[in-house]
Amino acid sequence: MSSFQKYGDENIYYVDGLSIFGPAQFQYLPDKLHPNAEGQFALADNFRHQVIAKLRREH
Repeated sequence: MSSFQKYGDENIYYVDGLSIFGPAQFQYLPDKLHPNAEGQFALADNFRHQVIAKLRREH
């Protein structure tokens, strides 16, 4: 990521995917792979807090 930024790409960011949906959300994976409805809400909420908030701070 820093290599891209070094060469002028201002619109690239790193967010650890496990911080958006990781082991803490395991209870939302009834088949141990796909999130249920609650899991999708948790994923969206974490995405909003971590990704969208980061984009807003940068611009």
